[in-house]
Amino acid sequence: MHKVSLFGRYALFGIEIEIHQICLMIWKQRNDKLRELPEGAPFERLLAVREVGDWASFSSPLGHAVHDPFLMKDMDVAVEVLHHHLQNDSKILVFGDYDVDGTTSVAMMYEWLVNLGARASFYIPNRYEEGYGFSITGAQHAIDEKKQLIITLDCGTKDGARIALCREHGIDVIVCDHHEPGDLPNANAVLNPKRRDCSYPFAGLSGCGVGYKLICAYTMLHPHPESHPETFLDLVAIAAGADIVPMLDENRTLVAKGLHLMNRYLRPGLAALLRKSGTKRSTWDVSDLVFLLAPRINAAGRVASGNEAVKLLIAQEVQEVEDLAQQVEDFNMSRRSIDQDVSAAALAKVESDNGHAEAFVTVVWDEEWLKGVIGIVASRLIERYYRPTIVFTKSHGVYAGSGRSIEGIDLYLALEKCQENIVQFGGHTMAAGLTVLPEKIDAFAQQFNAVVAEMLNHKRPEPTVYFDLPLSLSEVDMTWIEEMKKMAPFGPDNMAPVFLFENVHHAYPPKKIGSDQKHVKCTLKQQGVFGYVDAVGFGMAKEWEIFQSNSMDVLAALEINEYNGRRTPQLMIKAVRAHAT
Repeated sequence: MHKVSLFGRYALFGIEIEIHQICLMIWKQRNDKLRELPEGAPFERLLAVREVGDWASFSSPLGHAVHDPFLMKDMDVAVEVLHHHLQNDSKILVFGDYDVDGTTSVAMMYEWLVNLGARASFYIPNRYEEGYGFSITGAQHAIDEKKQLIITLDCGTKDGARIALCREHGIDVIVCDHHEPGDLPNANAVLNPKRRDCSYPFAGLSGCGVGYKLICAYTMLHPHPESHPETFLDLVAIAAGADIVPMLDENRTLVAKGLHLMNRYLRPGLAALLRKSGTKRSTWDVSDLVFLLAPRINAAGRVASGNEAVKLLIAQEVQEVEDLAQQVEDFNMSRRSIDQDVSAAALAKVESDNGHAEAFVTVVWDEEWLKGVIGIVASRLIERYYRPTIVFTKSHGVYAGSGRSIEGIDLYLALEKCQENIVQFGGHTMAAGLTVLPEKIDAFAQQFNAVVAEMLNHKRPEPTVYFDLPLSLSEVDMTWIEEMKKMAPFGPDNMAPVFLFENVHHAYPPKKIGSDQKHVKCTLKQQGVFGYVDAVGFGMAKEWEIFQSNSMDVLAALEINEYNGRRTPQLMIKAVRAHAT
């Protein structure tokens, strides 16, 4: 255990956060099942640590086949119901959540249906008036507009009452979701790979991924000249990156194909959003989806309406695209400002709570905080305190909360154990939303703390930063770094490799760089090793004292720097500590 500086750019559900904290931090090898380090060349050792057996297959995700969509429970029923309504020119409503997964799903499904000539419309609930999920307002809208089929995307699994109401009015419902299920709703079909009775080979799809599978299944049985599922893989990739789904199995293939599509053609709305951000991209990777696009798409639903994000993603007319992109960019700027203000207020509340030091969780609330940013604030509080965190604000007479968790704590399971103090909840292992009555908020906070304390065996959680292998600077080589890049796309369960370099020294004095002097550039060497390696630490200038020490340990990713036609290996520093003598 060491006092270290940890810096990184991470994302939780489409929100970019920058972690920079000084705390007791464990540096740990990622695969701790190995009794001893493998031998061989660096890349061979990396593959052994990652337990990659067939490198030729793993390194070619574009060539992988994906699973048959009809392996998913209810897929045959969903296709039959959808075909019936398309054949009968029914009025179809596409309903989705207001986050990135929901808005990309709705844009995809709506555009596909329109291409097939369907009478389709879409609906994104207002976060502040309706809340998460298939809302009663949305259900009533479908009834009033005499819709005949509703397709819910990234929601619906836990919305049984509203779905039952629609069924009572003769409306068919297909659910495309990936959230943890409880009692299933009485929809015509519930497509959710997490269903206990579903034998689909991979449960890690995003909501957009599930919707994509429905489009694929329909096209397999009912080919149509305007049905081209592969044209929506850009949206599937963005949803997967933003929703932090495991980058394993067919997700790697879907995301790789989506990035490949984006590198050849960028839909007008995304191209305009890129221009408004002031950023240029010649090639796209997952980090661009997570840090550049997702926060902007998300901002529409956080500050105003997710409808604007959907409109941008499907827009084709030049002026409309430009206007919508500017609007979404403005939403993002506003979101950043509000986020900073609420984060500061939440931090002040926590610091003034005398009992927080002994707690195992962080639970904080205020009636005036903007509902659209409380999830971001929860992430920021985890950066500071490293505890499961829920931030609440008042909404329609109840407290609406957004929670984020830490490694080893299943937030959904923890909330299941607190149901006596919760009106409703839903979500995943690492994030969830819930509502609590005002008179039960204190009881909930106490119960949630007790539940998490028990899950932790009353031991304080300690943040861990992982590395794959210890390396010598002499082993940093362009050839295998190039080969390592084929491990992409990176994401949860397939993170970009990080390496430990111990007892490194400066070949030349380090420099602060950047307009704000927040970053560090240095050239590193090791005793007994010929040559030097350049390194960059973004946001690391706050640890200038460590960088000026005689010897330090570094955790870093390896990249290739291209400058003036010259290509050289470069360390991208993730964490530093003074070397223990």
